[in-house]
Amino acid sequence: MVKNQMIFQRYEFKYRMTFRQYQAVLDAMAPHMVPDEYSHSSIRNLYLDTPEFRLIRRSLEQPVYKEKIRVRSYGRAGDQDPVFVELKKKYASVVYKRRIAIPQEQAMACLDGRQPWPDSQIGAELSYTMEFYQSLRPTVFLSYERDAYCGAFVRLAGP
Repeated sequence: MVKNQMIFQRYEFKYRMTFRQYQAVLDAMAPHMVPDEYSHSSIRNLYLDTPEFRLIRRSLEQPVYKEKIRVRSYGRAGDQDPVFVELKKKYASVVYKRRIAIPQEQAMACLDGRQPWPDSQIGAELSYTMEFYQSLRPTVFLSYERDAYCGAFVRLAGP
């Protein structure tokens, strides 16, 4: 994967499991998987929604198409540290993510309308989304630890 990738298309599979199940999965994949270049990450997300919770309500209906807008950092971010402002869309089980990396202070200024979005395609998409929903505001903060793996053959085949 390219570092700082800004456009993604992928399938996501999420599972809820007990610690015992998690350990069994790790044991089963050990001969085939290795930690990827990011290995362990602290993920911090700030999700935006309308006062009526339009985006989360739509998501809970499990439609063919849904979208989210969020600010994500990998670790604690200060005002001048880069964060990713992301448009995450899911259509027919395929996730499409488009994001820009800007300093946290600038991201918050763009979100609350004090500053225009960067002059780029993704900046224009973020601007359109903010105008379309009109009342998006920070609604949920979600933080978690993530361990990432890739196939052992990928590491061996790399440069």
